[in-house]
Amino acid sequence: MASDDSEENARRITESINEAAERCIPQSKAGHKPMKHTPLPYWNEHCKTAVYSYARNRARNKLNKKEQMKTLKIIKGSKVSPKKL
Repeated sequence: MASDDSEENARRITESINEAAERCIPQSKAGHKPMKHTPLPYWNEHCKTAVYSYARNRARNKLNKKEQMKTLKIIKGSKVSPKKL
């Protein structure tokens, strides 16, 4: 008899907590990301490809610069002077 009352009280408390959570906690739809900012009206596919190609070219130039620096370090670090090569 006492266990039935405690189980009933536990069920009521759980229901109350769940109801309060449903009313107060905002829920979002699964897979839907809220927009961080409003889209720009003039932004189009041409702008998107221009930005992408700029970033790609910047990355390629950075890689080339690193490769040149590695080669320069090898030349400077070698015991043979570059003039003799």
